[in-house]
Amino acid sequence: MLGGLTAALVLRRLGEARTVGLALALDAAGALALTQASLRVVLAGFAVMGLAVSWLLVGYATARQRLTPPRLQGRVTSATDVLINGPQTVSIALGALLIDLVDYRILLLSIAAVLLACGGVLGIGHARRMTTGDNKPAGS
Repeated sequence: MLGGLTAALVLRRLGEARTVGLALALDAAGALALTQASLRVVLAGFAVMGLAVSWLLVGYATARQRLTPPRLQGRVTSATDVLINGPQTVSIALGALLIDLVDYRILLLSIAAVLLACGGVLGIGHARRMTTGDNKPAGS
């Protein structure tokens, strides 16, 4: 609930790209917390991830809606849903297989590394656009 209540404030202060980048970094921190033996640390990790997922979804949806012309909203929403839900379905099946073969901590460390890399790309890309003055979305 805290993530939903604070998402608009974070979005206003950071913008879409940095909000999503921060959310991915927080998700990575949460994944790292899940590798620990302490119940308190694991619960804190879940809380951080719960906060971050709201920021991630609000930042992503806001950017998609703001950067898409009104006449294309339906098409872009459908296309992005397919691009997100398709790989997610495959990742669930792959995860079910991997959890039997690889220690869960290694999987969580891999998840954290990918989330940090993605969050960093968004943060660095945003910082570059701000310093070069190119604030237009790609393709405009």
